[in-house]
Amino acid sequence: MITDQEIAAALDAVADPSDRSVYLRLGVSAQRVARVRAELGMPPFRRGPRPRYASWAELYAAYAVPLADGHVGWAGRRTGRSEPVMRLRNRTETAGRYAFQVQHGREPVGNARRTCGMPGCVAGAHLADRRMREDWS
Repeated sequence: MITDQEIAAALDAVADPSDRSVYLRLGVSAQRVARVRAELGMPPFRRGPRPRYASWAELYAAYAVPLADGHVGWAGRRTGRSEPVMRLRNRTETAGRYAFQVQHGREPVGNARRTCGMPGCVAGAHLADRRMREDWS
């Protein structure tokens, strides 16, 4: 007889296994697998594609490429105008806007633009918003 601990181990063995894969492998009922999953505090299995990244920070870190002189390149998606962008849970954000928010602790006023002259740089320290650019004038 299969114990609840064995079901729990099967649920923990693979990242986000389906209930079906567990109950077919172990020969137990679908309801029992669902009950053990709930007791473990695991969310119910969801079909379909899952987000690869859990947060904007993870997504940025995955595609930001440190370069010389503090520049940061972008290895991820780009718009038709070659602007680095990130997409997470049906939301799109430019990589520069995100980097600006992290660096300066606030939303940029207007566009976050590069101040370093390096095309495509998404280093937060190399970005300025309209308020900062007006202060320099």
